[in-house]
Amino acid sequence: MRDFLCGYGRLLLLLVFALSAFMGGRCHGAWAAESAGVSCLPFVGERMDFNVNWEFINAGTATMQIKAGEPDAYRIDTFANTNKFLDMFKKVRDRITSEGVCRERRMQSTLFEVEQNEGTYHARKGARFLWRENRVTYMQNGKPTVYNVPAGYL
Repeated sequence: MRDFLCGYGRLLLLLVFALSAFMGGRCHGAWAAESAGVSCLPFVGERMDFNVNWEFINAGTATMQIKAGEPDAYRIDTFANTNKFLDMFKKVRDRITSEGVCRERRMQSTLFEVEQNEGTYHARKGARFLWRENRVTYMQNGKPTVYNVPAGYL
C-alpha cells in the first residue's frame, strides 16, 4: 500500500491526461468556438469531470475545463484531488494550467504551469513559451532557466 501512495500523485496526473485523451467523461458546455471568437480551439466552454480509479479503488476526481481568454486566446485548467479516505494517507491537490493563443488557425502555447501538492511534497513548475523571441523560460520553485530555441520550433 505504501508504494501505491508514494506514486499516487504522479499516477493521478497521468490518468487525467490519459482520460482526457481517450474518454469523454461527463461533459458540459458548447463546442461552438466560432461564437467565442476562438477559431482554432473547437472545445471552448467544455468541462470534463472524471472519477479517477486505481484497480477497483476510487482514488479521487479530476476536472478539466477549457475557457476562452483575451481575443484569440484560450486557457485549460485541470484539477486533480484525492478523495477524503485517501486524504488521510496522502492528500493530493494538483493544478495544471495551460494557456495559448490562436495563430494562423493553429494553437500556440504561451504558458504551462503545474502546482503540485501531494502529501508533504509541494512544487510549482512552469514554462513560458516566448515564441516571438524564440525562447522558453522554465521556472521551478522560483528559479528560472532560459532556453533558446531555433526559429520555427515554437
